[in-house]
Amino acid sequence: MNINLDNLKVIFGVNEVGASHFLLNNFISNYSFKEKIIFAEKKSHEFLKKNNINFYDANLEKELFINLIKKFKPDLIVTGASIGLNIEKKLIKISYKYSIKSFSFIDANINLWQRFIIDDPLKKWSILPSAIIVDDFLIKERLINLDCPVKIFKIKKEVNVNKIFFLNQHEKIDYKYNDKYILLIHETGIQKSTKWKWDNDEELVNFHMNTLIKSLINKINNANKNNHRFKLIIKSHPSDENNILKDKIYKNNFKDFIFINKFDSYYYIKNALIVIGIGSKLLYSAGLVNKNTYSLKLNDSSNYPFTGNSSNIKILSSKYKLNALLEKILNKV
Repeated sequence: MNINLDNLKVIFGVNEVGASHFLLNNFISNYSFKEKIIFAEKKSHEFLKKNNINFYDANLEKELFINLIKKFKPDLIVTGASIGLNIEKKLIKISYKYSIKSFSFIDANINLWQRFIIDDPLKKWSILPSAIIVDDFLIKERLINLDCPVKIFKIKKEVNVNKIFFLNQHEKIDYKYNDKYILLIHETGIQKSTKWKWDNDEELVNFHMNTLIKSLINKINNANKNNHRFKLIIKSHPSDENNILKDKIYKNNFKDFIFINKFDSYYYIKNALIVIGIGSKLLYSAGLVNKNTYSLKLNDSSNYPFTGNSSNIKILSSKYKLNALLEKILNKV
């Protein structure tokens, strides 16, 4: 369904980088707003600055924040939908108070009802916009099955690689790697909770990630004994602030790896022998660039990871299939 925001005065609110990415690709670059204001949490600042997007810090002094909104007189408020209390939910509350129409967009396919709660998981859908915007039929279907009480708009998914990876927009490209490598997209989970019922709880995600790491280290070590020099490049997840994954690799005395926190992902994805992960948004994007993109899905009793609907991602449903793939790739080169 088409949503027209042309000639409107719109306030945007984003918490995480994924929401900022969705904001830029699906709204900022597609509409001619009469005026717009963006409020952003610290997690999004660097990305927005890199793309020359003006914004206000989400932690403005309360009176200044309210006065700015009153003076602006928005026609619409549009926010991301991340978990927890942040600028996105603050703006939804503002929309209630001043009777402003509001949309929230979901930029990932996990933990859907959990995004519309402030603090009590027993009170599902307790803070809602006027409507929810998604770019994936699976997300819309899941929201309906979860009894989402507001209208859900499905917009066209962005598949333009130049837009997704912001190619030709930045002069600096930090891809300087010529050796053969496998790219692992690291993911983290959320502490398990019977009340919240996270799709990506730590136990499930760590099981998958540990399986990947163990097989990758073993197969690369074996290949490199035969005078190959394969590397494992790891796109670390920003939430792994304590470098837990890096510590696990060090404990295995594995040296043929490179950790990257910030990088021009397109070039690393494009030139990898394979790209592998579990079910992150970056993994979905990787499938548009590298035809050898794989998702490890060992938990037959669960839908997570929700990668089965992507024709660009190949599913590895067992450790045997994972190890067979790695042996084939590393022995073929």
